[in-house]
Amino acid sequence: MSLTSSFSIGLRGIQVSQMAMEVVSHNIANVNTEGYSRQRINLSTTLAYPTQVGPMGSGVDAENIQRMYDKFVTRSLLEKSSLLAKFEAQKLSMDALESVFNESQGTGINAALSEFWNGWQDVADNPEGNPERLNLLEKAMTMTGKINAMRSDMDALKSDINLRIEESVAQVNTLVREIADLNSKIVSMESGSLHQANDLRDQRDMHLKELSQFLDINYFEDPSNGSVTVVTPKGTPLVEQENYWELDARADRSGDIHLVWLRGNGGEVDITDSISNGRIGGWIELRDQVMDDFYTQFDNFTAGLIKEVNRQHSQGIGLTNFTDLTSTTSLPDYARRQTEMEGEDNDLVFTALTAGSAGDDIRVRLVKAAAPNSPLSVSTNDDPLTGIKTITVTLATNNANQIATRAEDIVDAVNNDGVAGSWVSAGLAQGEDGRGLVKEITTPLDLNRHLDNLLPFGEEIVSGTFDIVVYDSLGNPQINSITVNPTDNREDIIDQINAIDHLTATVVTDSGGDYIRIQSDSGYEYAFGNDNSSALMALGINTFFTGTNSRTIEINPMVEGNLSYLTSGRIDQNGLTQSGDNLNALDLADLKDKKFFFGSQYGTISDAYNSLAAEVGAESYAITRSHDFNATLVDQIQARRDMVSAVSLDEEMADLMKYQYAFQAAAKIISATDEMLQTLLSLK
Repeated sequence: MSLTSSFSIGLRGIQVSQMAMEVVSHNIANVNTEGYSRQRINLSTTLAYPTQVGPMGSGVDAENIQRMYDKFVTRSLLEKSSLLAKFEAQKLSMDALESVFNESQGTGINAALSEFWNGWQDVADNPEGNPERLNLLEKAMTMTGKINAMRSDMDALKSDINLRIEESVAQVNTLVREIADLNSKIVSMESGSLHQANDLRDQRDMHLKELSQFLDINYFEDPSNGSVTVVTPKGTPLVEQENYWELDARADRSGDIHLVWLRGNGGEVDITDSISNGRIGGWIELRDQVMDDFYTQFDNFTAGLIKEVNRQHSQGIGLTNFTDLTSTTSLPDYARRQTEMEGEDNDLVFTALTAGSAGDDIRVRLVKAAAPNSPLSVSTNDDPLTGIKTITVTLATNNANQIATRAEDIVDAVNNDGVAGSWVSAGLAQGEDGRGLVKEITTPLDLNRHLDNLLPFGEEIVSGTFDIVVYDSLGNPQINSITVNPTDNREDIIDQINAIDHLTATVVTDSGGDYIRIQSDSGYEYAFGNDNSSALMALGINTFFTGTNSRTIEINPMVEGNLSYLTSGRIDQNGLTQSGDNLNALDLADLKDKKFFFGSQYGTISDAYNSLAAEVGAESYAITRSHDFNATLVDQIQARRDMVSAVSLDEEMADLMKYQYAFQAAAKIISATDEMLQTLLSLK
């Protein structure tokens, strides 16, 4: 009996040592496999059997192969890796953006601005010199070209971010499918067994980590079957057991990519705003917050440059008077007023049908119903005393007395009402499907044709006047004052110009825009001056620049085509100008030191740009610091994981030798037992 037991003990020893050596070999083979968790075989003694001297051991058995794994460290590593991926993505893009605003080589906007102001000073030194005017034009074109190029570079970077987001969505969907497939394999392999599918679990953890580097996720394991459920921060599921849901990349009207969760039954949920970490979260934050702020500041700087140069330029007179001039800013004859209501894609634009029915004649009021479950309704009132037409839209409410009206519903209700529909044509500003609920009552809206409402720089207009001086063939001036108010409409300006002898003002349509054209009779010329209303600047009359922002700024084609229209001088109180007058050129050169408001900032034009450049640098530095901090943190957590899960070749070699000797010793037991048994059998 004892010899038989020795045979069994030796055999089990050989088998267990062999299994242990295979586990060690598996560890050594995967020493460089990313995400691999080292494995350890757990051994235990087999059941003892009774003897006259006490229980006698029967050898060794292998209980299981344990995965050396700390789920808390792994979860922490996944979360911090997601945050690190966010800053890595942002750092790469910010490095590119920072190079756009690089001023270190003396070839940036600051240098171009300085040359532009110096060009005006050169014109002031010799106001009738054509070389100075040509030099100014070249410097101005260099400056506007740099602004356009920088805006183009910013747009290209934004397009690249959107492309990266779109490409990442495809990778996310691939990972989601693979995690669901691994769930299925793990559940199948572990079903009815007390042992875990260690290698499959390592692969799934790696996929979860890769997924977290694209977007922040929440996940938990079902202890009953070993599958993991993965959800987005918005709570929409991505993986549940072997089932999965994909994301789609959708471009909005501006071309920005949004992440849409596909329900599977045709339903969709936009989860863009809930993504904050991972590469996608980093790109979305950079695109929608950081870059949008930079766009705003850059456009504020450019708009300020355009407005202030044009405001001063329109005050002056060039070497040549006008006989035929068309404004550069479109002035439509209808009203558009946008209301921003709470809710996604929930804006309204009301547009007057005709000039005659617009202006102060139409008022649209949005009011909340007095009781729950009230239907949407439209009523109209045409006051014969005041001439004001009022459209009242009573918004629908639900049983909780909350407003339950969509923007689309208001549009349809106004358009379908016989009277209101004849007064006003309403249309959505964006989001034709009318998504989003109106959550608050808006103040009454006035549809008007006021200059301050219709012109891009209309808010700059104040009540005042500007002069149009008409010259006959002998140069005799006739000064005519045009009165301007912010609430004037297009006809108010045109009618006053048409009342001036020898001038005709009309509206011309070009490329879908409406522009004011002023023509003089044969033998007559005209010039502008003494504008204290900023109307000439807002209308685009006698201006240096065209456009309203960093994308559209250009030199006025009128000036570019005829340098004599550069306004270096001014008309005096008698409507005359002196040869060599440089007052306006001096004032234009002095703009470099004057301070203005650029959005909420106050300073010189150069200050506005320098503030932007400084903020780009500060944001880049902050992102770099956050990246470096999180990289160090991830390294520390990775080191903690490696202490538990990483393969140490020294330890594995030591275990390999240990199990080799154990194997040899077990074999020796069998050999010795066999000799003993042969001795017994040889006895007679």
